[in-house]
Amino acid sequence: MNILAKAFSLAVTGSFFAVLLKKNTPEISLAMTIIISAVCAFLSVEILAEIINFLRISAQLAEIPNATVAIVLKASGISILTKLTGDVCRDAGQTGAASGVDFIGSIVCVYIALPLFETVIDMLRKML
Repeated sequence: MNILAKAFSLAVTGSFFAVLLKKNTPEISLAMTIIISAVCAFLSVEILAEIINFLRISAQLAEIPNATVAIVLKASGISILTKLTGDVCRDAGQTGAASGVDFIGSIVCVYIALPLFETVIDMLRKML
């Protein structure tokens, strides 16, 4: 897990410097936090591609529709981005904005999952 070691090293080192800079230049500290998050996300792209490939192959073997897998992947991506964005907002001292991001992320995940809910309702109708 070389990528994990890189991400941890970057996060710890960057966080240390961000804390040092926060007192005198909070803007630069916040920019460092955002850059650290972006670089960590970039480092994870290779692993995420492997996970997505595994899930697609598993779904094909289990005969799960691609649309269902796509919904799960989208919801997972939204959850990850919501978490990162909310944490950056909290780090900037904007807890209200972070709460807003958390709320809209939850709402969008439910919205994306509506086709799954419709499928479940149709299945229940057929059973009755």
